Amino acid sequence: TGFSTEADQHQYARLAREHERLEHEIDELIQQAISIAERIGTPRIRGYTLMQRGEIMSGRYLEEKSDLVRGPLRAKAWVRWRVLRYPLLERILVYGWKRSKRLATLYKEYRCDFLMAASLFESCNDPLEAQAYYNLANQLRSSYRFGHAQMFLKKARATAERYGDQWVMQQSDRLKEILKKRNRDIPN
Repeated sequence: TGFSTEADQHQYARLAREHERLEHEIDELIQQAISIAERIGTPRIRGYTLMQRGEIMSGRYLEEKSDLVRGPLRAKAWVRWRVLRYPLLERILVYGWKRSKRLATLYKEYRCDFLMAASLFESCNDPLEAQAYYNLANQLRSSYRFGHAQMFLKKARATAERYGDQWVMQQSDRLKEILKKRNRDIPN
């Protein structure tokens, strides 16, 4: 459906299989990295590895979400009627329950990865704790979870101040302004 030629359809199927193979390979590699980090036992290495997995999972979340909104009617409705951006209505009316469960799983995975990374960094008094909270806030912003993003951005800023991390403080201030503008018309 939606292909102009049979060759296009075959090309799409081939690329989809290749994409799935690469995703599987990424999963295996990140799992190996996590296993190695756990064997080493250093909280900093474990935290850094979890932060990387969080980035991968948040990317998958955004990819999945954009694929679900791709249809012309869904995309137009989602852009036109802001009420459809409320998470509950978005799940029911735009995505459907089955697809929403997949999105919810990805969301929980990347959020947990970043929070666990922050906790590990905190346990060894590492300034990367602020970076983990900042990265989570930024990914939540990309996921249209502005209220949650603001909450973790405050945590990132406070943690950066505690460690004297100027870069995270500057980035937090910049992201705060972006969230302030975007949060006016989009719910959490």
